[in-house]
Amino acid sequence: MNKCNLVFLDLETTGINPHSDKIVEIGIVRIEKRKEIKSYSQLIKPPISIPLSAQLVHGISNEMVISKPKIKQIKHKIIELIKDAFIITHSANNFDILFLKKSLGENIVDLNKHINLCFLSRRLDSKYKSHKLESLAYRYKIELKNHHRALGDAYIAYGCFMNLCKQHKINLIEQVFSTLNHKMKDKKRLREIIKTRHREISLPYSEAKPSKVTDVYWVYAKRERGKYPKTTKRSGKWLVFVNCKNIDEVWEKIKKATKEGKLGNNAKVATSITNPYATEPHKKVICVYTYDSTDEKDVKRIRDELRRLGITDKIPYKTDEDTRNGKYRVRGDIRISKYYE
Repeated sequence: MNKCNLVFLDLETTGINPHSDKIVEIGIVRIEKRKEIKSYSQLIKPPISIPLSAQLVHGISNEMVISKPKIKQIKHKIIELIKDAFIITHSANNFDILFLKKSLGENIVDLNKHINLCFLSRRLDSKYKSHKLESLAYRYKIELKNHHRALGDAYIAYGCFMNLCKQHKINLIEQVFSTLNHKMKDKKRLREIIKTRHREISLPYSEAKPSKVTDVYWVYAKRERGKYPKTTKRSGKWLVFVNCKNIDEVWEKIKKATKEGKLGNNAKVATSITNPYATEPHKKVICVYTYDSTDEKDVKRIRDELRRLGITDKIPYKTDEDTRNGKYRVRGDIRISKYYE
């Protein structure tokens, strides 16, 4: 690694959705020939308000960023620091890179030169259950100084990466990529980690009215009675679009039916946070999941139960696999749902 330029990068944001949330802080540590050359930290003024849930994580308030530059005003500085370098970040879902590309363009980062420290740790130290940044720091006795602030976490990631490579006798950057590519088979596991994290964040709002929730994007309901088959890779959901003024009433019915075991294993409802990509902003969506889209009998059973709950208009059913593959990003008059009943 002596001949490589390395950049450790971390972001703080208004939330966890790169499509609608925004960056509020960036921290960069640039290493050349194993020596720190530059560090950079900048608060950023986002075009949206920083919700309380995010402030409680990183401590950055709206008052702190009101006079700071916008992300595109410092694009040149970011490019200057990351050019000719391998970029190392730490997150369960390439969080930082997704936000950076969304804010500054797809070409801002060469993914062939990106290393995810969380993935690398998972490959090399699979015996450990947790690969969170704080878990790695504890493992390598690195002080959690300024944790959950961008520059602080970039320095922590730097220390963890160097210790991880030293422990496993990795001296060349090619060895890092070889390790990452060798077992890149756990995408399903990664998706489950992300879903679980979303549910954990939303847990305090499980009994709240979705129209009153402004800190998380989804509120969840889970089956509490009876047995239901385990979710397969062919899972899917009925999408119930409801006028905003009726969303609380309809969700209460679906939530109750889900808990009582009359529907599938779980359901979720969009909260009052604005979705900039919504084609009908006066409506919110409720997703009612089924374990397997090919079990037509179960899919139709749940649809019939929704009718009994008052959902009589036609609604679409979409598979989760098609959603992951980006099929439903298409807009227009072409019906692309598996069912529409």
